[in-house]
Amino acid sequence: MIAEIFAVSSTALVVAPLVVLGIPGLLLRFLSDVSTRSAVFLATLVGIVGFTLLLVGAHALHGWVLAPAVSRTRGLRLGFYACGWDFGSSPAGFVAATYSEGVVAGFSILGSSVTAPSRSIDAALLGLFRLEPDKARRMKRRAMRLAMATSVPGVVVVMAAIVATALFAR
Repeated sequence: MIAEIFAVSSTALVVAPLVVLGIPGLLLRFLSDVSTRSAVFLATLVGIVGFTLLLVGAHALHGWVLAPAVSRTRGLRLGFYACGWDFGSSPAGFVAATYSEGVVAGFSILGSSVTAPSRSIDAALLGLFRLEPDKARRMKRRAMRLAMATSVPGVVVVMAAIVATALFAR
């Protein structure tokens, strides 16, 4: 949960100013009107909470579906472990890696976080769960379809909540 909070919050710190700059007239209203600033901050907070819960839930569901019936606990742990991938690919992950190891490490973690999920899932299915390669591929596809089928509507709901908060907060 903490990794996902940092990942989503750091992304929001990059995206929110871009949204304020990208919507015509919003920057001037943001700078001059307290209620506009409050609405932007509240909408950002709604997005952070909504996307954090959505992503943790999606990772948990994905891991649970990946795991054979005898090892659902391991599947959930794999799903929660996946939240670390989101941290690695976020601005917070980039800053943390850059701070601790240098700029090359910052860019390296971004690249690794793109390929790590697939490699980790393959390793878990073949090694930890000891599935045949063909069955592992089917389970991986099934888990991804189910996670996406629930996540995409979730994204729409969170985005609607952000927009509604921005429009109606006063």
